[in-house]
Amino acid sequence: MNYTNYLNTLSRLILNVDVAQLQEIASRIVEASNQGGKVLIFGNGGSSAIASHLSVDLSNAAGIPANAYCDSAMITCLANDYGYENWITKIVEIHGMANDVAIFISSSGESENMIKGSKTAAAKGIKVFTFSGFKPDNRLSRQGLVNMHCASEIYNFVENVHQAWALSIVDSIRGLEI
Repeated sequence: MNYTNYLNTLSRLILNVDVAQLQEIASRIVEASNQGGKVLIFGNGGSSAIASHLSVDLSNAAGIPANAYCDSAMITCLANDYGYENWITKIVEIHGMANDVAIFISSSGESENMIKGSKTAAAKGIKVFTFSGFKPDNRLSRQGLVNMHCASEIYNFVENVHQAWALSIVDSIRGLEI
């Protein structure tokens, strides 16, 4: 492997972003928090780990109420009772309120549970933001108020870019100036 090419490609993908969109998400998160809302964050696989990290940093570093729904007992309970494609929908129905923000992170943007969950969130009046990759017209990318799309079809590139973008939102909320 040519690590220089790999890291240069990753850097190019991270920098291929509309920073106004990142700021929009940060502003909406702060607005929701100021109105008593919280941030619900969802992901599958590696994206679930990103969701967890984002939730921890929003809560601890930025003081924003946030929860990543990646508890295996909850997921398997709801998936068993309602089907895997519906477990996120059930979480949104149970925990989501109109003044909340929901973030859906999916490398492919084609996971049925994410599509259904984001539609349920929007129908409840929750502000929906998405992070996706692969094809720019993936189904999840059409669901959010702001859609952060990484222009790659390589999982590790997409996941690393999503992680960098998501944590930059936290640092923006914290007021970190570089």
